[in-house]
Amino acid sequence: ASESDWTEPRRVTVECAPDPTASEGDAKIVTSAVAYKMNSGCDDPLENLTMSIVCHLLTSGPNSPFYKALIESGMGSAYSTGTGLDLSPRDGIFSVGLRNITEEDVLNVESTILSVMEKVIEDGFPVDQINAVLHQLE
Repeated sequence: ASESDWTEPRRVTVECAPDPTASEGDAKIVTSAVAYKMNSGCDDPLENLTMSIVCHLLTSGPNSPFYKALIESGMGSAYSTGTGLDLSPRDGIFSVGLRNITEEDVLNVESTILSVMEKVIEDGFPVDQINAVLHQLE
């Protein structure tokens, strides 16, 4: 049986083993990510390709909006594990986050992710970036 859609966002906190490469007393040991449910059981290759292109534009390379807002901010060191599009589950998932942040930066990371999404929805992507991704597919 299929699980019903959530009616509101959920927050999950998971305790993991400490990073063995982190210095003792280092406060930047937290990872935070936001995941979005994508289409439900989509068998449409064009829609899946479109989602892949959009997610690539959002996260890949130093000119991508999430790279600029999250990585260049210096809040953390790199994207969180699992950042990107995963179409392997029945309901696809787009996830983006940051690792090696402080506990105090978790809400800032989440609000930055939401701000970037809102800005991209409002402004779109630069045409040259879209063309670059399309040329990679050719």
